[in-house]
Amino acid sequence: MPKNRVREKQLKQRRSLDLVSYHAASVRAQQRVLELDVFCRADQVALYSPIHGEVDTALLFSQALEAGKSVAFPRVEGGSMAFIATADAHSFATGCFGVLEPCGTEHVAIDRLQLVVVPGVAFGRCGARLGYGKGFYDQTFEVRPSSCVLVGLGFSFQLEEDLPKEAHDVGLDYIVTDEETLAF
Repeated sequence: MPKNRVREKQLKQRRSLDLVSYHAASVRAQQRVLELDVFCRADQVALYSPIHGEVDTALLFSQALEAGKSVAFPRVEGGSMAFIATADAHSFATGCFGVLEPCGTEHVAIDRLQLVVVPGVAFGRCGARLGYGKGFYDQTFEVRPSSCVLVGLGFSFQLEEDLPKEAHDVGLDYIVTDEETLAF
């Protein structure tokens, strides 16, 4: 199935989630990330601000801060994505594409990020990720140190058996959903 058809199908299914189911599944998925050794060991974590019904990251944010980890969120700057350190859930403003972005000024280099939690529209059981088509995560993590682990976070219905993948698509190290954790 072409990428645009997968996007349509997955976004429609995400929109159909009722609020109670959304919150319960978001918490279950985040708890699975909290159980990962890579989360426990990481000192520098990057999260995302959810849009369009993506899995929430508020629990990950609060637990990371409580554990003394440094946390960064992406911000679009110029035509690329930068990661900005933040420890305050209220220091965000609406940015590019309507996404809440951090207001801070402290940039975090990619080679300092040990765990990056990545959103997606769909995920392949082979470690592939399908985003909205702008390529920000693919461009940002095209070249990354092995110490930078990418974890796709989604709902179980977002897993696709056969997800279209192109040469420039960056693979994930883990995919975590409300029902399972896949390692690659």
